[in-house]
Parts: sequence; C-alpha cells; structure tokens
Amino acid sequence: MSVEPARPLAPPQYSAAAELDPGAGEDLADWTTTLDIINGMAGYADEQRSRVKEQAKSYKETLQDLQKELRDVHQRLRLFEKQAAETQLQADARVQRIQAEADAQVQEIRLAAEAQIRSIRNEADGRVKIAEEKTRAANLRAVTAEKWLQRIDNAAKNLLTGVHTGL
Repeated sequence: MSVEPARPLAPPQYSAAAELDPGAGEDLADWTTTLDIINGMAGYADEQRSRVKEQAKSYKETLQDLQKELRDVHQRLRLFEKQAAETQLQADARVQRIQAEADAQVQEIRLAAEAQIRSIRNEADGRVKIAEEKTRAANLRAVTAEKWLQRIDNAAKNLLTGVHTGL
C-alpha cells in the first residue's frame, strides 16, 4: 500500500485577527496548518479504514465462496468415490461370474474329454477282446489242424507200412 501525502479536507480558514497582530498570525497559522494536517490525516485514515473494510468484506465473501466451492468439491469427490466403489464391486462380481462360467466350461470340457476317453478305452478294450477271441479261435484251429495233420501223418505212415487195422 502506498501512503498518499496528507491533503487538507477543508481549505485553510482565513483569519482577520491574524492580520491585525503580526506575531499572533504566525502562531495561528502554525496551529491552523497543524490542524489542517491532522484533519487531512484523519480523513486519509478514514479513507484507509473504509478501503480496509471493503477489502475485508470482499475477502470474506471470497473466502465464503471458496469454502462453498470446497464443500461442493468434497461432495463431488465423495460421490465419485462411491461410484468408483460401486464400479469396483460390479467389476469384481463380473470377474467372479466370468471365472465361474470359465470354470464350468473347463469342467464341462473335462467331463466330455473323460467321457470320450472312456468311450475310446471301451472301444479299444472291445477290439482287444475281439482280437484275443480271434487269437484263441485261431490257436484252437491251429491245435485242431495239428491234431488232424498228426492223424493224417499217422494214417499215411500206417498205409505205407501196411499196418491197417480196419480191413
């Protein structure tokens, strides 16, 4: 703040008595000048006080506006935090739902794969049993064929040696 030089509020008053007494006029002029300075300073102080009051009023209004704005910002912040929490809960629920669906699909795929494996094993076991049965039948035929060959061989030997028991 700059300080303005003192200004007299009222023009200096003219005194006829000062002109009559040259010595008294000087003292009176000094006092008048001093009073004018005091009055000017008092006026200046009043102006300063008025400006300070206006500034204080303006600052107080600005402070109230800023406090209201701060309350509004806090309220919006709480709202955003609440929305963020709700969004997080929804996201968590969605992740859990998707995870449950994925787990169910994995379980479904696992069960289908296990069923397919069982089916393939059963089919393979059936083919093995059929192959074993065919092998047993082939072995039985081979044994029977060997017995027949042995009989034929024996009969042929008997015919050649002349040992025939039936004629």
